[in-house]
Amino acid sequence: MEAYNEFLPAKAAEFTDWIDFLNPTSAAKLASKATYDSTSVGSYEAVIVNFYRAFKIKAEVAMNDGKTLYTKATKNFTSNGKSGLDVTYTNVNADLTVAPAEEATLFLPNGGKTFYLQSPFQITADDVAKKTAFKMVLAYDPSNSIKGKSVATNYPTSSGGFLEGQFDSTNGYLITAPFMEFSPVLARTTETIMRETYDISLEGFAGMDNTDAGSPYTVRLSLYYVNEDATKAIRGVTSTLVYNEDTTQTINFNPLGGIKRVATGTDKTVDFLYNSKLSLIKDFKRLAAVGETGTGTATICMGAIDAGTCASQNVRSVDFTYSLANVGNVDAAVSIDYKPLPTVVPSVVPTVAGTPAM
Repeated sequence: MEAYNEFLPAKAAEFTDWIDFLNPTSAAKLASKATYDSTSVGSYEAVIVNFYRAFKIKAEVAMNDGKTLYTKATKNFTSNGKSGLDVTYTNVNADLTVAPAEEATLFLPNGGKTFYLQSPFQITADDVAKKTAFKMVLAYDPSNSIKGKSVATNYPTSSGGFLEGQFDSTNGYLITAPFMEFSPVLARTTETIMRETYDISLEGFAGMDNTDAGSPYTVRLSLYYVNEDATKAIRGVTSTLVYNEDTTQTINFNPLGGIKRVATGTDKTVDFLYNSKLSLIKDFKRLAAVGETGTGTATICMGAIDAGTCASQNVRSVDFTYSLANVGNVDAAVSIDYKPLPTVVPSVVPTVAGTPAM
């Protein structure tokens, strides 16, 4: 925890051993081997991925006014003056309209995601006997996630206390990156992990302040499952906000983000939930063919979720249309092999759930 709290923008700007998720050679550093043994037999209900709050991006962002913004390797960080998990920063540069793009250090106050599996993942005594190998895919969707917008030239003091991205202090621009959603997906190495992607069109979403008729946005919702599973049970979800040709408000808040649970009904419709009690989308119908469309309603919590509920004044109901955009397979990233136990360890196989040895 101490290292986590100390890895703030100034230190991150000097750090050199980054993993580039868009570079296959660099991303391969994550694919280290892991092992399990007979003490791992059990039923696993959740997968957790953790990461540091600071990160780097290199991007060019074309603006509607004809300008192009370029990230810069600036080390001038302004904080909101808070501490601990409440601190946020913006990286300040005098002019982001000058090419070329450089690696910029950014910061967001979030360092992980927990996803509760629709069907518990099983490691059985038979897996131990057969020395079954597993794999884990760390799925994510970065396309069209970096955004630019106009802000006041006094942005650090007019932002309401939440700072983000890289700020152009001369021209009043801001380059932002979202809370990236990662979804760890577990399967056997003989299985094929699939991604089913939907484009969801939110009409009239007014953003965090909920004060006007709002602006249209598109959310790219990806569902991950195993091809060999006849039920296609969802093992992971990622959700990314993108602007479309009708978007007028430049927010960096995904109204359909934060999905932690899914539940499938007897009629095969899917509920997407913030937690065990609070639904974000109910009765979502998965589609069979690319190009098919459907409709639905999202119940969005615009404030903090307390004790599994959202205050009534913070609840926003939004209708949406959606289409199945793509279905394809996903490559494995980490292999998990069987490891025999040392002879000094008792041979009793526990039946309680635990955490995989990864």
